[in-house]
Amino acid sequence: MSVEFRRLSASAGRFSNLAIPAFCQLRRISYTPAVLAADARLDAGEAESLALALDLHADGVLMDESAGRSAAANLGITAIGTLGILVRAKQAGLIGHIAPLLRRLIVDGRFRIAPAMVREALQKTGELS
Repeated sequence: MSVEFRRLSASAGRFSNLAIPAFCQLRRISYTPAVLAADARLDAGEAESLALALDLHADGVLMDESAGRSAAANLGITAIGTLGILVRAKQAGLIGHIAPLLRRLIVDGRFRIAPAMVREALQKTGELS
């Protein structure tokens, strides 16, 4: 289980009933590069995610925090956020609308996202003109 997932499920009530989906594979990282370990802007989960992306030679990494996205760019790793995943899912026809999902993330999950980013995503998906 990831450091971040374990920390959140133990310390934040809104995450206490979450479980890692069966389709996910748990992997251990072989090492954490010094550049990541020394980056005080990154929390343990971000550093672990980036180290794993490097270890697996991944095409990209799910990363919402700006410090993590910046570190990913510096390492040559493509970062995509939760909002980007939702936009791609809608464009691929996997989901009908992103607005209700965003509402649930923001209200129920207390997901913090800039209103301008929400507007941009809704415009990209044709849910706001």
